[in-house]
Amino acid sequence: MLKDTVHRAALINLIPKLLRFMFPEILVVGGAVRDTLLGQTPKDIDFTGPYTAAAIILAFKELKSYRWSAHRLNATYDTTIIVCGDERYEYTPFRLDVQPDGRQTDSIPVDSIEEDLSRRDLTVNAMASNIDGDLIDVHGGYEDIQNKILKAVGDPLVRVREDYSRGLRLPYFADRLGFTIDPATTVMIHAVVGQLAYVGAGTPDTLKAELVVKIFNKVFDLGEGHGGVFLTLLLKHSAFAHSYAVIADSEQNMQEVDSFWYLFHKMNELRHNPKYHNDNPAVHTFRVVNDCATRAGKWAALFHDIGKAIEYQETEDDWETFTFHDRHSELVETIGERLRLPTDTIHKCMKVHENHMQVKQMEKKSKIRRMQVAMGKDLAVLEEVSRADAGPNKPFNEAPFVLIPEEITPVLMGKHLLARGIEPGVVLGNRLRYAFYHQIEYGITDLEELESIAYNVDVPLLETWIRQMLAFPVQMATLTQRG
Repeated sequence: MLKDTVHRAALINLIPKLLRFMFPEILVVGGAVRDTLLGQTPKDIDFTGPYTAAAIILAFKELKSYRWSAHRLNATYDTTIIVCGDERYEYTPFRLDVQPDGRQTDSIPVDSIEEDLSRRDLTVNAMASNIDGDLIDVHGGYEDIQNKILKAVGDPLVRVREDYSRGLRLPYFADRLGFTIDPATTVMIHAVVGQLAYVGAGTPDTLKAELVVKIFNKVFDLGEGHGGVFLTLLLKHSAFAHSYAVIADSEQNMQEVDSFWYLFHKMNELRHNPKYHNDNPAVHTFRVVNDCATRAGKWAALFHDIGKAIEYQETEDDWETFTFHDRHSELVETIGERLRLPTDTIHKCMKVHENHMQVKQMEKKSKIRRMQVAMGKDLAVLEEVSRADAGPNKPFNEAPFVLIPEEITPVLMGKHLLARGIEPGVVLGNRLRYAFYHQIEYGITDLEELESIAYNVDVPLLETWIRQMLAFPVQMATLTQRG
């Protein structure tokens, strides 16, 4: 029995008055109860009870309210969406999962909330509350909240075999809530995290890339101060012996490795020169992720140093050097594609990987302008990762992130050359690139001067310049983005 009147009142208020009146046996369940007991405002509110979806939908049809409605969401679980204005609630009758295969399950209706709660993953998520604010807690979730510990409901190995995502959700909740994990419950991570080695490889027992990315996104959306615990727990509890043995022979060809998670294990074995970082490359990466604030920044931070796993040299001292580790954007691209990340996210990660070392000492204005044009709208992501990379106790080079729009926005446009009689086509485009090159390299922003440069350049010289620029794809790509 919950004696805390503040929490009781908050639990009562989770159930709208109309639902309390129409469905007196309705219960609020799961994360909304957990968050309320933690003093937080729930993002989503889910209900359960003995009513079928058909009964819920019929009741709202008979109500004939312009504000309230209900419709079926999922026939498998008999889930109903209840809508009131901008508010949406999910209602699913008491159920028990049967014949789960780790990815999906069938369900059967049951008669009691106790049976329903027994199928849930963690004790802190296996609580419910009725219309009077009485807490239904048959697995000790309230006590575990007070002790800030995460425990499985029943046998943790059974729980994770029912749903593989629980092995990733566990460290997510540890990161989000700041709770420790009961030692016996860590088997849920062990049972799943080794499969990270095969994400995107297409093997039958592989975690689906979409599921992995979905949970990583949930972690990254928690914002600054989150992500480090999640990643550290995955690394700490990885059941990796088999995965390591499978691909160890290919270490010299790491670009071909199917496992992005292997790379972090390798980075965890390497050592930084303490002059630069006091932690190893994996731990450092996880700290940078933790200190970034946005989803885009955290994804870019996760891969900004990934080249260190394959680009390192041993020294006579007790550390490695990592020259040219920022030249492996193709590895970032391969990993991103195997994870099925959005193309825009992959490109952000690649650009941050390529530029994060250069900005540390970048002072020459032409280099700054070139980098700013290449980064475009993603310059803010590079700044976010670079600040987190430097940490709070090291100087940060502000210069690359001070934008002077008139210096990097193309001044000369096609219409100016058309007015001078230049025919549309490839040559006109190359003349524009040639002028933009002079704008970026020499800071020329005068329209007449740039127009003269583009108009008066000899075609043979222009063709030679284009061939030379094609040898530098990054610079050529920058000029191609001239707008």
